[in-house]
Amino acid sequence: MTGGIPTESMRKVLPFLIITVGVFAYLNSFAGVFVFDDFHTIIRNPFIGDLWAQILNSTRPVVNFTFFLNYKIGGFKAADYHAVNLLIHIIAGLLLFGIIRRTLELPGLAQHYGGAGPGLAAAVSAIWLVHPIQTAGVTYIVQRAESLMGLFYLLTLYCAVAGCRSSKPHRWHTAAIVSCAVGMATKPVMVTAPFMVLLYDRTFVAESFAGAMKSRWKLYAGLASTWLILVALLLVPNESSTSAGFDSGLISPMHYLLTQCSVVPHYLKLVFLSTGLCLDYAWLAASPDAGVILCAVLLFLLLAASVWLCACRNGLGFAGLFFFVVLAPSSSFIPVADYAFDHRMYLPLAGVVVVFVFAGYEVLRNRVRPWSLAVCVCVLIVVLAGMTYQRNEDFQSEETMWRDVVEKSSHNLRARNDLAVALSENGKASEAIAEYRAVLAGIPESVKERFRRGEGVMRGIVPANSYQHNYFRAHANLGLLKYNVLGDKASAVEHYRAALMVYPHHEGVRAKLRVATGKGDRPND
Repeated sequence: MTGGIPTESMRKVLPFLIITVGVFAYLNSFAGVFVFDDFHTIIRNPFIGDLWAQILNSTRPVVNFTFFLNYKIGGFKAADYHAVNLLIHIIAGLLLFGIIRRTLELPGLAQHYGGAGPGLAAAVSAIWLVHPIQTAGVTYIVQRAESLMGLFYLLTLYCAVAGCRSSKPHRWHTAAIVSCAVGMATKPVMVTAPFMVLLYDRTFVAESFAGAMKSRWKLYAGLASTWLILVALLLVPNESSTSAGFDSGLISPMHYLLTQCSVVPHYLKLVFLSTGLCLDYAWLAASPDAGVILCAVLLFLLLAASVWLCACRNGLGFAGLFFFVVLAPSSSFIPVADYAFDHRMYLPLAGVVVVFVFAGYEVLRNRVRPWSLAVCVCVLIVVLAGMTYQRNEDFQSEETMWRDVVEKSSHNLRARNDLAVALSENGKASEAIAEYRAVLAGIPESVKERFRRGEGVMRGIVPANSYQHNYFRAHANLGLLKYNVLGDKASAVEHYRAALMVYPHHEGVRAKLRVATGKGDRPND
């Protein structure tokens, strides 16, 4: 980032510098293992090698197609999956660089920023690329869904931006529509992309929404038509039907919105202080106390300021709205089973970084020498890359990751269950048993008594962090541990029967019970 006009060679080298810092930050991610939902989506997925089974009955057929290709090429070699994730992330970073660079070349902005434009674009892209919060969307393999959707989101915006000044805009507009269509088949969060393209047009190019629609109506008609793809995907049975939406049986939209008033500030805190990153928060539903209300007021003020600045055609306002709009599908009033996950900040982070970099530049440009600004930005990028490198270490074993989660979210029974499994697989039976007991101790006695009576029986899918799910898992796994490792058949039978009081038709546990009793014992239904 410089105050003068960069040489042509400097302009050309910036993308390579962005790639270099991205590769450095994630170099150790290739040693990462499959964790958490990676097992359900990839390792234990019986249809991983079946192309049509992978792309049908899912809201994410494009993501599943890439997992299918990964499996066909290299089987379950985790490093291959990490390589694809990193490639997706770096391409997304280059697209972000291109969007900002082209934007700063628009009339008005070009005169204001001069030769500093490419440097500012590179600074935003590099910070976004190496920020440690991005490990949730890059090193956590299954969240390729988030990063791949982000790539198509940015590609859609890039093509639309490039078309604004092209002598043959229809080619760029066609590419934008195709990218948006593929993005809709990648993850439903893509739903906001057509609106953000229109908002960009109105903020930086056209005089008004009407002017943008009149000048580029074919583009917006095409982008709007891609919503039909998402509607079609959501109409068939899919993996999200019980974990998101108004009919999912989760908490009410208003209660979910209230909870997000504490979640979103946490995301913003992580942008500036990334020491609390956690793979699985098991965030608790919020109560309307003073702290949550204060957070709601602050978020409303930030949103209002973004709307006002955007109405004044200020780029910082667009960046602010980009943060809120992209985050809205998972962090507004639409109930989702898990209230908070770091990977949801993958794309919204770009809006925060833009505000931080450009606001800082405006404040310091006449107070600090250009080379000093460049050095500060480089130091920040190196520090963030180092933090990301360190965070990747947590993904290199299940035990390490789940210890980290339990340390940061001690109430998380799901994490304790997974830690116990990892400990058991590593031959640490006594520690595993202690974790399983901690899971059972964390379930209210009144709830456990209901399960003992066979009430609240599992039928179909239940939320993965529910008392039912954790009670069942703890007892089933304890039975397996007692029988296979400790040879305590009587205790194993007791735990198997307790698990079957919650899920009486689970064939795996029933089979284990028959083996443990040696006489085909069948629990009462």
